Amino acid sequence: MSTDEAFQRVRLERPGLVILKQVPHVTEASTNRLFQRAEELLSDASPRTLVVDLRETRIPDAPNRALLRRRISDLSLNRFIVVVGGNRLIQVAARFVVSTIGIDDTRACQTLEEALEVSSEV
Repeated sequence: MSTDEAFQRVRLERPGLVILKQVPHVTEASTNRLFQRAEELLSDASPRTLVVDLRETRIPDAPNRALLRRRISDLSLNRFIVVVGGNRLIQVAARFVVSTIGIDDTRACQTLEEALEVSSEV
């Protein structure tokens, strides 16, 4: 994944809030590049919220799920929100991953608009 592709998929919505649009096929390289960009954007922020849009992705294999959990945990987030859309398999997988990352404030939303609304809640 190029730097340009990562810049298109990871954006700062407002200070302390990053939106990451996951790639359709999750790989170690894509995960590392996307989360490196998220780290850059959240480096000076407090509190920190990450919204990950999973609507176009497939369920990653076990090694990549473990990498995702580690990279999410490394961000020291206050809030983590996943956008799962209507894909039931992604919903189940996302809820499992979210439950294992050790962030108290985690949510699963159907749409990006809902995630942005939730991210504004105090």
